[in-house]
Amino acid sequence: MFVAEDKTPGAQASQSFYIRREISPGVTQHRFFRGSNWDQHWPKGTPQHAVFLQMRDHGVYSLVEVKQAQTSVVGSSDGSAVFNPVANLNQWPPNSLLINFGFFVHYPYLFKASEDGMPLNAFGKGYPIGENSATPNFLPVSKGYSDLYQRRTMTDGTYATVGPSLHLPLTTPHPKHHERNLLKGRFSYFAEDAEGNRLPCPIFRSMQQLDSSLNNLVSLSQSPSTGEITATPLIPNSTLSIKCELEGFQNLTKKVLPHPDGTFTLATSGLAHFAPFIRTVWAHVPGSLSHVNEPNERNAVTQHPDGTLLSHTYTSRRRDGLQVNQQRELLIEGARFLGRSFDEVEQGKAYGLDGGPSILQAYLDGDRNLSVLSNGGLESVEQEYPLQVGKLHIREVSTVMVVRSGML
Repeated sequence: MFVAEDKTPGAQASQSFYIRREISPGVTQHRFFRGSNWDQHWPKGTPQHAVFLQMRDHGVYSLVEVKQAQTSVVGSSDGSAVFNPVANLNQWPPNSLLINFGFFVHYPYLFKASEDGMPLNAFGKGYPIGENSATPNFLPVSKGYSDLYQRRTMTDGTYATVGPSLHLPLTTPHPKHHERNLLKGRFSYFAEDAEGNRLPCPIFRSMQQLDSSLNNLVSLSQSPSTGEITATPLIPNSTLSIKCELEGFQNLTKKVLPHPDGTFTLATSGLAHFAPFIRTVWAHVPGSLSHVNEPNERNAVTQHPDGTLLSHTYTSRRRDGLQVNQQRELLIEGARFLGRSFDEVEQGKAYGLDGGPSILQAYLDGDRNLSVLSNGGLESVEQEYPLQVGKLHIREVSTVMVVRSGML
């Protein structure tokens, strides 16, 4: 059942700024969309207004409250390094909230074994960062971030290593340009010159041109009636098809973004590892936290003393995302919105999870119907609701947090 709290005449559920959804006994979603004129609908003095102030325009904050939370960390059911968490719903118990969990190696050829090591090449693809109970295969946490990662143990005894802890704000100094590849530059994502200007990436323009070309090919290959991609050859008289190309780019999180009119395009975040600027060494470390000062889609959980778990996701275009300390302020306001105090959360019980295109927040009900509540990497300002995201467009991950309410 959906309960739309936006009472504006003519407003549609997909355009509502605030929606409260009772998903099941003990599980409730609160969805905030900071669209145009949000403050006219939720003016100063309303609880929603205080939450919206911690967001940016076009962002969506999905806050899911699970009372008497029973938690577990799960890996692939067939032993593979990464898996699509919604491809085989039979692996999950009914009435479960599914949340992507820890960091992992998704682009092995673009990562180093450590900040001073060699490129990983094919080794380690899909390996989680830090020890976890789901698999014996993992990469150790970089020494540059070992103080920020921590083993998180679930109620059933399973565990995984994730970070950073968000109980306190992160101290993130801005080092000089020649220090950004040293330890003091561990929170520096981009390289800079002596004047503090970011250094342009010479291949970024070609990646933009590739985006444009792919979208043109997709539009030419869509069925006029269904919007489905056909198997039209990419090049006349060749064996390559648009479908083949799309499957390859989906491995690089080149997600297909559906639109309300039945058409879809490729999300521009797909080749996100080709940034417009040259990155530091730290950006190439598996499990890197060099992104904490950059805008990004964010993911976190907070576990409260009464057994309630809050799942927090923030999705947006990447440039409209939040820095980690801004995310923390949103978590504080989200807890306050529910009548809770962030101060009650014990040390180590508020922590970040893998964000960006990895974000998945979905609920599997008692009849095994899946609702995708939040999904990263769509690069959309439309933020339709409910999300129309196909199973094949969910990013493969290494671990999933399964949360069930003890009230069922």
